[in-house]
Amino acid sequence: MIRFRVGQQWKDEPLEGDGPTDAFRVEVDGLNLLPSSASEPLLATLGALLRAVSAVADEGGMGQVSFESSLLELCFLRLPDFVVEVSVVDLGAAPSRLKGPVLIELQPLVDATVRCVSDFLRDARAALRSGNDDAALAALEREAQRLSSQVQVDLESPEPVGLSLARTHKPGLGFVVYDVQERLARYGKKSEAALPPLLCEGALLLPGGAELPGLPFLQLTQLARAASQGRATINGQPFSPAAIFDAGLALCLSMRARNPALGNNPYLEALQLRCTEGLSALRAAVPDAQPRPSRPSAPRRESAVSPGSLRRLHFVQTWQLEPDAPVDDSSRILAQKGALSVTSPTVLQAFSPAGVARFRHEARRAVVPLGATSLLGVDDERVWYQVDRERSARWLRLLPTPALGPDAMVTGQQIVALAERRGVIAFDLLTGRERWRTLPLRTQRAHLARAEDRVLLATDGGQLLGLDAEGGQVRFRVRAASPCVHAPLVSGHRALAVLNRSEHTTVFLFEALPSTSAAPAGTIVWAKELQLASPAPPAMTKSRVWLAGTREKHAVVAALSATGKLLWERIVPVEARTLRLLPFGTSVIAADSSGAAIRLLPSGEAAWELAGVGDQLAGALPARLTRKLLLLPGPTLRWVDPPSGRIVSELPVGSHVHDVHVDRELGVTVLDRRLTRYEPRGLLSVML
Repeated sequence: MIRFRVGQQWKDEPLEGDGPTDAFRVEVDGLNLLPSSASEPLLATLGALLRAVSAVADEGGMGQVSFESSLLELCFLRLPDFVVEVSVVDLGAAPSRLKGPVLIELQPLVDATVRCVSDFLRDARAALRSGNDDAALAALEREAQRLSSQVQVDLESPEPVGLSLARTHKPGLGFVVYDVQERLARYGKKSEAALPPLLCEGALLLPGGAELPGLPFLQLTQLARAASQGRATINGQPFSPAAIFDAGLALCLSMRARNPALGNNPYLEALQLRCTEGLSALRAAVPDAQPRPSRPSAPRRESAVSPGSLRRLHFVQTWQLEPDAPVDDSSRILAQKGALSVTSPTVLQAFSPAGVARFRHEARRAVVPLGATSLLGVDDERVWYQVDRERSARWLRLLPTPALGPDAMVTGQQIVALAERRGVIAFDLLTGRERWRTLPLRTQRAHLARAEDRVLLATDGGQLLGLDAEGGQVRFRVRAASPCVHAPLVSGHRALAVLNRSEHTTVFLFEALPSTSAAPAGTIVWAKELQLASPAPPAMTKSRVWLAGTREKHAVVAALSATGKLLWERIVPVEARTLRLLPFGTSVIAADSSGAAIRLLPSGEAAWELAGVGDQLAGALPARLTRKLLLLPGPTLRWVDPPSGRIVSELPVGSHVHDVHVDRELGVTVLDRRLTRYEPRGLLSVML
């Protein structure tokens, strides 16, 4: 006989949060199946119990009740002859079936559920007074009445022969699974009970022909967690993480082959993701077959505004509009092929240079821009690629996709994007087929950069990976004890990485691409540790590496030689939080979001210095060079002659600016809650 019991202490305690909280017991023939479930939200628990038993009684399927405080799952599986299998699964540190399986009759289960809810409702009517609680009690009462009036229909008996789902024996570890009750086939896309179909009996196959009976899904889930920490053992015998991840992935794929709907099962998906990430982290780097000469990029040549020395620059507002998209601190302006786009987390809207709306694309979860005229859209179960004004997507993939963005790029014939901000995923540009993905372990945040046909991934776990963009092959892996805080800065066949922990910053130069030098890709050329906190993105010139950060609440700029030797450090009069570095010739310009700036020569002397105007902007907007003129973002946009520091033009725009864009014709577009366009007028110069 089964009986559900609700604790009584909640009657004497003040109610907080989502209603009463107390112990919940499930007794079968006097034995409590939930010994550690001592503090459960009763309204939510009883509602879940009603829905689970109703699914078992009405649909002849499966039910599940989750106890979050104790990490226990109460699972029901309907069998023929009005019999229900009851199991309690512990999903804590060592996943296993804690109690069961216990077989009970369906009608006593329904009666016990209705009786428990009715007794609770009777006691709660007097104790609960708020309107929200009254509504919740009324909903429980309706569900209990519906359950008590359901018509019960028996199930057809499955074939009595045990069916072997899969039998695999890779080196070191294998498994065998028997789906006698046809559990896997019962799961559908709308099924709420996700754990019961995975509790198939079976065994792990050990070396030498030995078998370890149990539930292979729970066994491999426990082993995969241990393998992630590098300490997986079975009966005291250590197993390599690769063998465990291989077996876990094979189990997931076998179950999904049996029933494709299991691709949306959260428990199976979690195990598959853990095994995939584990194998990716264990995959050894394959060095490049042969060095190749790097192709240095041609220096960008940009003409000045006009011959001579510019004396004055005047701007006139040409148009202003409010984007049909939410504008916040993450909103940015993108420009490409005569289009200006405003991007936000879920909307991309494009305009012509004249301010005429071109298109607007929206996605439920995320919009990942690929320039100003194309994007990746992400919903809960699909990802698509859309270009310019085309109303239909170039391709659409129906698959559970990790959260993408915000960084993405097109490399050759594929799209490479950040996945869940902690890894990288590549899609075929023409078909949308997923080509490869890499999700490093123990990573919460990653940074993406590109060096020709190579993808550089720097993680807060201290890993720096060099991946071939074509196939995702790991060419090198650099490990460090501190997190990578910025995307690597690529210069030719080398790149610069910045690590930081507290007030200790390390910068190192490494080979990003194979070259004619003897050092293979991934070799660290030099490394230097500095006493800096919160380092800004670095900058590089031909003979200097520039780094900025905070020391004792002051902004500090440091100059390193091409061989990594510290040449000098200097405190600069700019705000440290929004400080950004901009290389100019052999010197560097340090600027903040109020417009304060200083130009530092290679010797450490200041060529010129400008004070800020007004308050700091909310975000850090970098200074930029266009046609030999320097634009300093701030509440007042200022155009400066970089060699002399002379102010050429000032344009007040306010302190709520989210982004500023300037084109080659010196036209300025400012984004606050509106998009405003300014055109230059009255260029005056003196001929030399």
